Amino acid sequence: MRTLVAEADVILSMVPDDNALLSVASELAEEAGGGKVFIDLSTVSPSASAQFAEMMRAKGIDYLRCPVSGSTSTAAAGALTLFLSGSTAVMDRCAPILATLGKETLRCGPAEEARAMKLMVNLAVAMTPALLGEALAFGGKLGLEWNAMVDAFSRSVVASPLLSYKVDMLKARDWRPAADIDLVAKDVDLALSAGAEAGVHMPLTALARQFAAAHQASGEGKLDFFRVVTWPEQLPAAKAPGEEEVQETIRALEARRYAAMKAGDVAALRSLMSERLVYVHSDATQDSRESYLGTLAEGRLRYREISFETKEVLQAGSDTAIALGSMSAEIIRNGTDKSIASMTCAVWTRENERWTLLAYQPTALPKP
Repeated sequence: MRTLVAEADVILSMVPDDNALLSVASELAEEAGGGKVFIDLSTVSPSASAQFAEMMRAKGIDYLRCPVSGSTSTAAAGALTLFLSGSTAVMDRCAPILATLGKETLRCGPAEEARAMKLMVNLAVAMTPALLGEALAFGGKLGLEWNAMVDAFSRSVVASPLLSYKVDMLKARDWRPAADIDLVAKDVDLALSAGAEAGVHMPLTALARQFAAAHQASGEGKLDFFRVVTWPEQLPAAKAPGEEEVQETIRALEARRYAAMKAGDVAALRSLMSERLVYVHSDATQDSRESYLGTLAEGRLRYREISFETKEVLQAGSDTAIALGSMSAEIIRNGTDKSIASMTCAVWTRENERWTLLAYQPTALPKP
């Protein structure tokens, strides 16, 4: 970093997340002097980018936010779309450099507008395979062939640059990643967080995130995000499920539940929970379905981060299953930050041909 900063007048970066961007900022703060230009091409949160901007301003470094949109092939061809915000004078000065990266530059504003624009575009990108998956399942049940349906998408009003990148992948069902599920899910999480801070209702985004979470829980996070088009194939058949089918179903439902908890998606959680739910917390307090959902809707409980593992699913008869696992979370409860870690027991029951959560009981793990 020291050599780069010393020799370059314009520095470009592309990093995976907020923490990496702020780490770069710390190094620049130690090494760089004024008069430099820093251009960041990453997809990060507007809040982290604003923090970075303050650090650059203090060092006299000009800062352009320049997240990019496109595929690996458009990147190789220098044909990305660039979302750009910052000082107009600095944008003008750096235009020849940016022209080597993309053919289209959209100037978005003076501050974090480019970050917001990229997240907005990525929301539509992330929801596309979930929507196409439902349409493909519909057509398949009506007797249409897979490749014929993909052709119909690509040659009709549904066609888009995104879909054109994915036609061959869809036909071959070859999910080697250009952008994997984990990466796209990270971007969706950034958008959900920014939306929550701004008071935006995002039920469709939260639902698409749950589909991605189900694939991640099945060990498919490193596959291309268009693997999500197969989400209807993960659903149980209408026939009475066997033990293996029940286990897969319950694991997917647990993934959807935790994703909805993190997103604060009350409607999705309601659909997953029995009216008779008994929900016990790790501090031994107890909620019904309505009282638990009320704490989320009113903002008295928020999940900032959640990780979980479903270690075992035990079937108890044809209509009851018990999911055993562990979870840890960073939460805000009644205005107080808390960290929790528990072994978990979730009881699911099949009512009216639909699985719902009947009871949840965690056991708090000893603090290290």
